[in-house]
Amino acid sequence: MIYSDRTPHIIPIELQRKRKKIDIEVLKELTVTDIDNLIPLEKFGVRIKFRQQLFAWKRDNGYVTPLASTVSVSADPSFNAIENWLNTVPVVLDEVTGSENCVKLDLLSLMKSSVTGKVTIHNYNTHKTLSVNDRNTVSTLIAEFWLNNNIKVSHKEYETAANQIKINFPSEDEKTYLNSKKQRGKLAEKYYSLCKKYRQQGLIKSRYNLKRKAVDDISSSTSEYNDDLEGGESFGDYEWLRYNTAPPNLVYEKWGRTFRQRKKDIAGDVNIFERWPILKQEIAVSLIELDFNKIYPDKNTLLFAKWDQFAIKIKPIYLRDIKDKRCKLLLDYLESPTVNEDSKHYILCINLNALFIPHIIKKGKEKPYRPSILDAQNSFAVHVTDKTYVQTYIEKRKTELESQNRTFQPTIIVVGDSIHNLVSFYVYINDVLYECSSFLKAVSTTFQIYHVFNLKYPSECMQVWQFFENYFYELPNLTKISTALNAVISEMIR
Repeated sequence: MIYSDRTPHIIPIELQRKRKKIDIEVLKELTVTDIDNLIPLEKFGVRIKFRQQLFAWKRDNGYVTPLASTVSVSADPSFNAIENWLNTVPVVLDEVTGSENCVKLDLLSLMKSSVTGKVTIHNYNTHKTLSVNDRNTVSTLIAEFWLNNNIKVSHKEYETAANQIKINFPSEDEKTYLNSKKQRGKLAEKYYSLCKKYRQQGLIKSRYNLKRKAVDDISSSTSEYNDDLEGGESFGDYEWLRYNTAPPNLVYEKWGRTFRQRKKDIAGDVNIFERWPILKQEIAVSLIELDFNKIYPDKNTLLFAKWDQFAIKIKPIYLRDIKDKRCKLLLDYLESPTVNEDSKHYILCINLNALFIPHIIKKGKEKPYRPSILDAQNSFAVHVTDKTYVQTYIEKRKTELESQNRTFQPTIIVVGDSIHNLVSFYVYINDVLYECSSFLKAVSTTFQIYHVFNLKYPSECMQVWQFFENYFYELPNLTKISTALNAVISEMIR
């Protein structure tokens, strides 16, 4: 259950003795009107203090205050016991001056007053945990309570609400609802999302609640996050994307609006694929392309636009400069009518590794070594003969790299009974496998992944990716390139 019906130790013994007049059951039913009748106007200060202490006790124990009076008592002799009790119980007064925030949150009562709240309570009692939807319900009810009562929300309100959530739903973590240095908690995200929504609908006439001084107390990261909002971006979009993968039109819209904050996630110590499960879905390839276009506008289609010209100009350079016998043999396939287009594109790409010989690699105290051309080609795009071998290759490569204390960088995997007839194309990253419509699409997606997620190129085939960076995508000076690479690019752009 989300609350216990324990007898409170704060109830004065004098009241408990007078069972014919006021006992625990009566205290649970007392309303504002009852208190006004019980304590005369002459003792107005005592009346206010008693009401505050009584409602705090009710809130802490999960009791709901009735809307109407249940008893009618006037000048009751028990009043002296109440006054004595108030003199011994410390009264916590609000630090807020004036009449601001005089309405206090009673989460349990608030939830029991709505259908969605009752459903959430039922769900928790059944499953002993809150689902994502339940957490959203709790956050929405609290945020709407603040807005309905014109409460100026500060760090204190967030902490109080999070504490009540923990009391009523013990399995919940207060940190989920509070702000941290890296991101806003659920309460702040929901509150700002509703503020924006209601302003747009004309239900909130000013931005006072968003511009109040108290916001400065939330956290420094909160204000930085707010400064990064793009036109129309809201924390609701950021939160929505973490738990939704459809419909596509909404996904694309919200993905574009949350670009800046997601870039902060990438720059920080965040597991992107855990934070954004949508990146494990088929739609992720399009989302990555959207981000790449944000970083480098109008560059995302250059690979396809310049490919035919590249194929014409690179062949004579290959014939002149490639010395490796196996790679020379691959060039013969380019003229064969039995080799499909994707296979020819694959050969043209992997043979760049024979043109730009891999650099010597040194890892820590290990002995330096120079990868072979075949190592470099497989690092760029590996060929397996059947789709069932894809996962086998991934596991084998993982083990190999782990033994070398190296990470598994994004890799293209092509499938076909031979390199003459490639039929399936995948991009592997972080235990996710994206299927692409063609080999060139796989190359494009992989290149964009490196730049969107700010990853380093694999050492073995680094010069090949630098060639794509400079020649196809026209992004000079991002990395220092070799003399040989610069010479080939210069020759091709004449």
